[in-house]
Amino acid sequence: MKTGKKKQGRPQPTNPSDSSHPSSDGLVLLSDLARQFDVDKSQARRYIRRLGYVPVKCRTKASGGQLCLAVTQADAERIVAQRKADGFLQAGQPLERRHDGFFYAIQPEPVIMPARIKLGIATDVPSRLATYRTIVPDAVCLKIWPCKATWECAAMDAMTREGCRHVAGEVYDCEDCAALVRRGDAFFRLMPGAELSAAQQSGAQQSGAKQTFSRG
Repeated sequence: MKTGKKKQGRPQPTNPSDSSHPSSDGLVLLSDLARQFDVDKSQARRYIRRLGYVPVKCRTKASGGQLCLAVTQADAERIVAQRKADGFLQAGQPLERRHDGFFYAIQPEPVIMPARIKLGIATDVPSRLATYRTIVPDAVCLKIWPCKATWECAAMDAMTREGCRHVAGEVYDCEDCAALVRRGDAFFRLMPGAELSAAQQSGAQQSGAKQTFSRG
């Protein structure tokens, strides 16, 4: 009769939260960031990936052991800081709900870095442009389009799908800015009500941005 040590197998998980995926300890769930940003999880995921962060999968007791997406605490702090720098958070609350606004394409430094483009959405683009001009006085807005919150990420993806390199946040380097604007025109032509009225164009011009807005 052979004797010897019994071969020990790999320990099996005793509950759903024990797995090859990390627990939520030390992580911030993407769903929590989405609530803080006042967007849905898919928008939060696209925003986080656009910043260059890759969420990891983890299991939580709250989800009954189901896989969730999360980022490290340090990455979450950097993501929130970038969100604030983009003008969307103040004291953990959204400055503006991302709807009934305008999608814009701004050149922060048209002379020194003409290929650099800042894309985004705001309810008051002239005020947003004025804010940028306190840092980069030569900033100009190439064009604006009426935009709903649910269109923002799709619009950004459509406009930057070719000839553009992601720099950081909502900033890109584009080989052909005119082509980027044309792709924006093509995208927003497909969206209902995405046209600027004469009154809206006039209001933008009277606000001091007369030379920066292209007519839709």
